[in-house]
Amino acid sequence: MMGEFIVAKCTTWLGTLMIRIAREEAFTSFDDGGRQIPTMDSRRLGVTNEMKFHSLENNSKIRALLLMDSRSIRLKRNAGLAKVMSLRVLDLSHVKLENIRVYDFWRWISSLKRLACLNLRDVASLIEVPDSIGKLWNLQILILAECSNLQKLPASITTLHKLIVLDLGNCPALKYLPQGISSLSNLQELYGFKPASLAHTESCHFGELKNFIDLRVLRLDINQESIIEDEELGALADLQKLRVLLINAENCEDVNILEKLNKLTPPSHLEELYFGHCHGEATLDWINPNSLPELQYLCLEYARLVDMSPLFWSSDGGNSWEVEELCLKFLPRLQVEWSRV
Repeated sequence: MMGEFIVAKCTTWLGTLMIRIAREEAFTSFDDGGRQIPTMDSRRLGVTNEMKFHSLENNSKIRALLLMDSRSIRLKRNAGLAKVMSLRVLDLSHVKLENIRVYDFWRWISSLKRLACLNLRDVASLIEVPDSIGKLWNLQILILAECSNLQKLPASITTLHKLIVLDLGNCPALKYLPQGISSLSNLQELYGFKPASLAHTESCHFGELKNFIDLRVLRLDINQESIIEDEELGALADLQKLRVLLINAENCEDVNILEKLNKLTPPSHLEELYFGHCHGEATLDWINPNSLPELQYLCLEYARLVDMSPLFWSSDGGNSWEVEELCLKFLPRLQVEWSRV
């Protein structure tokens, strides 16, 4: 009991200290009950249902605005929130847009010239991103992951040359990325790259990946419409800074596509490899210690694998696996002897 009392006292004291420091540093503001409130001096604000935004109208100090719960927001043209122009970070993940005019919503966002991070994860009603996003010249992080109804990205997204992170993972309605997206040469993390069908003349093709010379993390989403030409098979090999590769083939059972994946040439410096939903019966041939001598983490999940490729165990090239962590998850058909693993 005494130990629990001491922990409770320390937790209360620590919370009080944090609130006091936050006030002194103008980090954020709290009422007498310890609840965060928007004020003229707020720099960072976690938004809750109870908040009123009229006090933000003339706030030129606020830098970060984060939605703390999933809800609908109302954004009127003359409201206090709509007049905030100083944001660097805007997190509206899981927000509902049913009660807001899309034009007003994007008009406000595109006016945030200093915005560096925009998070719109899981905004279910988001169908299309307008051309006006190209006005966010200082944007470094753009997260549109899990937007289940997102169908199209504008060509203007290719002008956001300061982008470091672009997350389009788990956007099933998005069939392709716009052509020229490889001009975002500063990208270090790209999630949700989809090799497009040649029928999409305005789309980005697999071969463009070789232009992302600073890329460190890449997630490929492979579907039935994905096309990889023979001359594009070596595109990944040029990504000398790539350390993490994720391949999701959940929506692809095309044998031809799986054969192309098997012929890819990955960069030898990969440290982490995730492969999900492989519909083949064996691992890809290039998943072996000779092709991936520096691999430290390997994850194979949600697949129909029956066995590992013979090359998986091979050390003919003089290398042996240096993997420190191995994840084999939901592989109901796998027949590999555990002692060998």
